[in-house]
Amino acid sequence: MSKGERSRRSRLHTWSALFRYRPRRARLAVYRRRPTVRLHPSRPVVRRVGFALALTGALVIAAFPVTRFATAGTSVGLVQPLAGTHQLASPTGSVLHRFAPTYMTPTTRYTKAQAVSIARQFDIIAAHRGQFASDLAAMHAANPKVVVLIYLNGTFLQSAQGTLYPNSDYAHDQQGNKITSTKFGNYLMDISNPSWTSLVVHSCETALRATPTTTYDGCFIDTLGYALLNGSFLSGVPINPGTGQPWTTQQRIAATTSIAAAVRTAIAPKLVMANGLKNGPDYFGKVPSSQLFNGVSAALAEVWLRQAQHPGSTFETESVWLQEVDMLAAAGSKGDSVAVTVKIWITATTAEVDQWHKYALASFLLGTTGTSYFSFIASTSPAAFTAVDAWDQVDPGAPSGPFAKVGGVYERQFSKGWAVVNPTAATGTVTFSRACKTLEGGTVTTLVLAPDTGDVCTF
Repeated sequence: MSKGERSRRSRLHTWSALFRYRPRRARLAVYRRRPTVRLHPSRPVVRRVGFALALTGALVIAAFPVTRFATAGTSVGLVQPLAGTHQLASPTGSVLHRFAPTYMTPTTRYTKAQAVSIARQFDIIAAHRGQFASDLAAMHAANPKVVVLIYLNGTFLQSAQGTLYPNSDYAHDQQGNKITSTKFGNYLMDISNPSWTSLVVHSCETALRATPTTTYDGCFIDTLGYALLNGSFLSGVPINPGTGQPWTTQQRIAATTSIAAAVRTAIAPKLVMANGLKNGPDYFGKVPSSQLFNGVSAALAEVWLRQAQHPGSTFETESVWLQEVDMLAAAGSKGDSVAVTVKIWITATTAEVDQWHKYALASFLLGTTGTSYFSFIASTSPAAFTAVDAWDQVDPGAPSGPFAKVGGVYERQFSKGWAVVNPTAATGTVTFSRACKTLEGGTVTTLVLAPDTGDVCTF
C-alpha cells in the first residue's frame, strides 16, 4: 500500500465505519404476571447513520471454577484456553452469570442511574458506544468486576460506504458484484484481505482509546464464524479470491477466526468476544463453530435453543437439545466462555413465555461450569434487554456434579437445590430428597414435568 493510500485511509476510515446499524424493532405486547424489576431506558434517540455514526458494544464477563461435563458430546476442534487473555470474574460469585446484549437495541439510551444499576445486575453487557461511554467510570465504581466490551462489526461496512475503499477490499460474487446484507444493506468485505483485518484491529484500538478516562475492557466483534453462512442473509454468494470458488464453511470460519485472533493479539490483555458460535449443533458440527476458540476465549451463541421468530410451541428434539447443553459443558471444560441468548421475538402468550423462560434457565444450569452467561429476552422492547427477573436471580448454589438423565428427566444437583428439564415427548416425574421451592414459589418434594418444560427448585 502506498503512503498516499495509507494517508487516505487514515483520514477516511474511522472505527465507527465498522459498527452495524440495527434499526429499532417494534415492541411486542408480551405481558408478565410475575413481579419483575425492569430497567426502563430513556426514550430512544435516533441518530443519522453515516460516516459520523459510532455505534459500539459492551460486555461484562465473570468466571467460576470449572467442573467436568456430563455427556459425551461429539466435541470437535476444542482448544486449550488462550494464554494471557483477560481473566473473567463474577460480581456475585454465583454459577448463574447474566448477559445484557443492549447492542441489539442500538438507539436506546440509558441514564447514569440506569447504567450503574445494569452494571450491578449483569456480568456481561454488550452495548454500543453511545449507550454507556460517559458512564463507564461510574459503572466500574459500582461493580469493579464488570467487564465492558465495545461493539464493532468484523465483516461488514455500512451501507453508505460502498465506495470508501478500493474495489478489491470488498467481497464479490462470481459476476464481480459487491455483496450486501439483505436486511441492512451493509457491504461484506473480503475477509481474507490483510488490509481488512488491519482495519478491524485499528477500529478496536481506536475505540478503546476514545474514552481515555473511562475504560472499556475490550471489544465485542459481531458477524464472525457461522454468521455469514445463511444464504438468505446475503445478496449473493461470495467468492474466495484465493480459490476463485465460493467460500467453504471451513474457509470462512477460519478466516473470521483469524480476524478475531489478530484483534486479541493487538489489545491483550484486554478481552475479545466473538459472535459466531450460533448454537450447540453447530458448535459440534461437521465443520465446528467451536473453532472460534482458536482465536478468542469468549464467544456468543446467539441462537441457543430456538430461533427468535419460531412459534412458542416449537422445541428442539431431545438429541438436539442435548448438544445445546453439552456445548456449555464442553467449552467450560476447556476454560472457554460461552454467552447464550434465548429470544422470544414473536407475539407469545404469557404461558408460552414463562414455559420457555423456565426451560431455558434450567437447561443453562444443567450445562454451565460457571464460565457461561445467560440472557433471556422476552420481547423486542428496549426494556427487555436489561430486564431483571426474579427467576434469573435464583441461587441454586454450587453444582454437586454433572447432570444426568434419571427416569426420563434430566437433573443436576446443586448445594442449594436442583435444576430439572424434560426435553422429551413424555411426561416425567422428579422426586427430591428434601422439600424445595420452585420458580413459581410452590414448595414440593415431587415435581411433575410435562414435555418441553423445566424448573429450578431451591431450599
